Amino acid sequence: MKIKSQTLIKISQDFIKSENGFYSIFKNFFTVFIGRIRRSILTIGLCDVIQALMKIILNYNVLQKFLNNFDDFWTWYYLKFKSSRSFRFNGKKYNYFYHKYSITWNNERTIEVPIIWKIVKKYENTNILEVGNVLSHFFDFQHDIVDKYEIADGVINQDVVDFKPLKKYDLIVAISTLEHVGWDEAPREPLKIFRAIENLKSLMTENGKIIITLPKGHSPVLDNLLSENKLKFSEQYFLKRISRNNKWKQTNWKKISKSVYGYPIRYSANGIIIGIIN
Repeated sequence: MKIKSQTLIKISQDFIKSENGFYSIFKNFFTVFIGRIRRSILTIGLCDVIQALMKIILNYNVLQKFLNNFDDFWTWYYLKFKSSRSFRFNGKKYNYFYHKYSITWNNERTIEVPIIWKIVKKYENTNILEVGNVLSHFFDFQHDIVDKYEIADGVINQDVVDFKPLKKYDLIVAISTLEHVGWDEAPREPLKIFRAIENLKSLMTENGKIIITLPKGHSPVLDNLLSENKLKFSEQYFLKRISRNNKWKQTNWKKISKSVYGYPIRYSANGIIIGIIN
């Protein structure tokens, strides 16, 4: 049976334009691909996106990873190609911390975790308390965790202001947690952080230490307390995000005092305060 050439052309055109046709497939692919590129540039910055595109062009499996899961792709990318990146804090070199949980390549966890973890390791085999369940998502080590809301094995679900254990702690750490105390609770109690810190002080051993990280801009009340040093830290240090691809630099209060929270990266800080109480 002979089929006219016009009929073949018509069938081909219909398939190309159909839901499963080449046009639809290409359009969907292009839409997803461009959407991922746009989001990546807004989130990561142009430089890393260009480098990542080179990897995508050269490897089909990498392209699939990029299209299928945005966060997984960038976690993989940073771990594979950017793991040597580093920053300096108090004269010491630290590698940025990249992990899928909490997409640390995209927020302040990338500097908070390595700084705090280095201190925690010095207190191995001592009594350690963590306020807010953060480190256990990345490391396995013996310590107590008090977290009012997160339900997990080994986590004590109690308000930090009411936590009264029988023992004292050599080290207490809180990674971007205390800014939520009172502020992100109902009813709102903006100055509750004072009670939280006072209670933590009562839990220290004689030579104990408290280390707290706080994001600039999360709460205007907290920002004012920090600017006036009303939290009475023994030592204070400041770090500022200096690029879209999440590079940070140690600085002073003045240079982070106008940092906003949640822009351009949603739920992320652009300035971090590290407070120490001896």
